[in-house]
Amino acid sequence: PDGVYRVLVEGMSKAKIVDLEEVEKNDNKYLEASVKGVNNNTRTKFDDVEMEALMRTLKGAFERYSEFVPRMPSELVNSVMCQEDPEELFEDIVFNISLQYIEKQELLEQNNVLNRLTILLAILSRETEVLEMEHAIYDQVKESMGQNQREFILREQMKAISAQLGED
Repeated sequence: PDGVYRVLVEGMSKAKIVDLEEVEKNDNKYLEASVKGVNNNTRTKFDDVEMEALMRTLKGAFERYSEFVPRMPSELVNSVMCQEDPEELFEDIVFNISLQYIEKQELLEQNNVLNRLTILLAILSRETEVLEMEHAIYDQVKESMGQNQREFILREQMKAISAQLGED
């Protein structure tokens, strides 16, 4: 609809666009890219203690985030909490949270798992803060509406009692 096409692709390896040009064939225009393979560098050396601390912190942040997302399956939360592989932890979380295009691109451009997890933690923490604030605002509005409704009902009851007693 509206001339919008969605395409689902699965990459076989990571690549970077070297050249992008518009091509026209048979009255159809499309983009054609020249790409260069990128080393995913997942085997980068990192401090095991630092990685463990980062993974624990990320798991805690995801658990907190999931408390504010009612559609989050408990099986997914349990799976994330039990995950021991940093790459799989990253994928389990990133594919199951709502991210903006810019955030997805930033994560995609990272070749180092430590950097990916660090950026994901920052995104998840910020999103959780927003969700907490939304929840607090909703609670305030709900409480305020509840108080207004109680006052309205009491006033109506007072009017009804006054009418029954013949008072104006």
